[in-house]
Amino acid sequence: MKKETFCRYIRQYETDMFRFAKSIVGTQADGEDAMQESILKAYENIDTLRSRRKFKAWIFQILANECYQILRNRKRQEPTDPFEFPEQEHSSDHWTEDMVSKDGEILSYILRMPKQHQEVLILYYYDEFSTKEIAKILDIPQGTVKSRLARGRKQLKDLLEMEGEGAYEGA
Repeated sequence: MKKETFCRYIRQYETDMFRFAKSIVGTQADGEDAMQESILKAYENIDTLRSRRKFKAWIFQILANECYQILRNRKRQEPTDPFEFPEQEHSSDHWTEDMVSKDGEILSYILRMPKQHQEVLILYYYDEFSTKEIAKILDIPQGTVKSRLARGRKQLKDLLEMEGEGAYEGA
């Protein structure tokens, strides 16, 4: 794959990639770091991509792995002093307007859910991956993806009804 083609693909998916990364790592800075590292790793390993049609799933798998690495590193660096806590952004409070533009209300509710539900709902509804692709990206069984989707939809419906938004027809 040529450099220009690679860059075009990255530009095409960068907003979705950032939304996904930030939903996992929780901060804008870590989301940006995950994206940068993922793009670099993808470029260095572009020869492992078997088909251009699978570029999106391939880059998201690299991104998911990088996000989980950041979370593991963060866990190792937790402060030992119980009164010393680093400031962290809360996922749902620091999203830019263009990131929330797709069904912004719905996304704000999704961001209140557990990470495992956020991941599958965002990948399925916003990034339009199949359950099979999500399973590969997150390295979990397809059945687990389906059950997390079902639980996430139910939780989303409950949140919307609780907030007085009425029943969510898609859930």
